[in-house]
Amino acid sequence: MNKDILVAILEDDLFSRNWMALLLVRDWRTRVIGEFASQAGLFSYLNRSDLKFDVLVLNVDPIVEHFSIDEICQTLSRFRHPSKVLLTGIKADQKVVRQIKEECANVRGYVLKGEAGYSLSWVITFIDEGYWVMTPGTCDLFAKMPHNPLILEGRQTLPG
Repeated sequence: MNKDILVAILEDDLFSRNWMALLLVRDWRTRVIGEFASQAGLFSYLNRSDLKFDVLVLNVDPIVEHFSIDEICQTLSRFRHPSKVLLTGIKADQKVVRQIKEECANVRGYVLKGEAGYSLSWVITFIDEGYWVMTPGTCDLFAKMPHNPLILEGRQTLPG
C-alpha cells in the first residue's frame, strides 16, 4: 500500500471518538483527518473542505434518534465524495440493516466494537481493498450476504 487511508469519524461519544482516533493514528496505514460529534458537523466539513476522506467510521448506536444512514450516503453522493462507510456499534441492530438501501453503495461494513476490538485499522484496510466487512454478531442480521464479504472474528488471527 503506497498511500495513507484517510479516515473521518462520526461518533457522538467523546471517549469512543478519541479511542478510535488513537487506534487509527497508531497504525501507519491510516490517518485521521476529521472527527465529528454530529451529522451537522460532518455536513459542515463537507461544505467547506476540498479534502476528501477514504473511509467514514460511523457510530450507529444513536441511529434512530439522530440521523439516517441513507441521508449520510445521499449527502456524500451530492458532494461527489467517494468515501466508503464503516458502521460500528455496541450491539447488533436490525434497524441499522434496514436503513442500508441498495443505492447506498458507500456502506462497506458493519462491525461490533467489542468484536473488532483493537483491529479498527485492519477493518479499514480491508474496506479500502474492496471487501464488505462484518463481525460475527452482525452476520445474522443480513438476509442476503453483501457482495465480497469478509467476516472478522477478533479471537482468531486476522488475515493480511
